[in-house]
Amino acid sequence: MSESPWFEEQVIQWRIHYLLEQTKTVRKGKDGSALILDDALCKHVGSLFDYVAHHYDHRDNSYPLAHNPVTSHYVSGTELAASFDPSRC
Repeated sequence: MSESPWFEEQVIQWRIHYLLEQTKTVRKGKDGSALILDDALCKHVGSLFDYVAHHYDHRDNSYPLAHNPVTSHYVSGTELAASFDPSRC
């Protein structure tokens, strides 16, 4: 979806504010918290997909045709999805 009927930045800021408010009683301090970044290959057969490319797979030293979504999670007494950005290259 390339266009949306809402203001993306305002939605993001509202979401962050809401999640922080809802979890303030269970969140830990910075020593008990972590930001986890993860990328995972979603392998495909064929090339009729948007933004599919050959990505390095460290598990077997290959370059399969795949999407490479990157996710981030904030863990601090609870787990919150921080973002989701599909890599386009």
